[in-house]
Amino acid sequence: MKMMKIPVIASDDVTASNFNYVDVSTLQDVTIGATTLVVTGLGWTLTATLDGTDGAETLVNVNLLADYLVPLLLEYNGNDVNRKESQKVYKLWHGLSTPEICALAGGIEKTGDLGNAFVSLALS
Repeated sequence: MKMMKIPVIASDDVTASNFNYVDVSTLQDVTIGATTLVVTGLGWTLTATLDGTDGAETLVNVNLLADYLVPLLLEYNGNDVNRKESQKVYKLWHGLSTPEICALAGGIEKTGDLGNAFVSLALS
């Protein structure tokens, strides 16, 4: 098991002291929609909702997040893990604000409003 600690995002902001823990070693599917990036694994679904000033910008934002996030998750995917790695929690975006996360992911923005295009990130 490789646990990743991912902050909850709601209403364009990181929710203080609220995190999702996901076993990324079970990653199975990534789906890009018009406004959402849905990442699923064994028993979990992580849904990121983004927006933009129009549909085209929103789709660009979803793709930017996927291009950034999927390679990070793949580093921890699979069962080839030693005991030391399996006992660690990897912290994604630890201590970052939504604008900082958007900048890391390639400049996700709602034209002229950097950071407010990342609407939500939730685990189900």
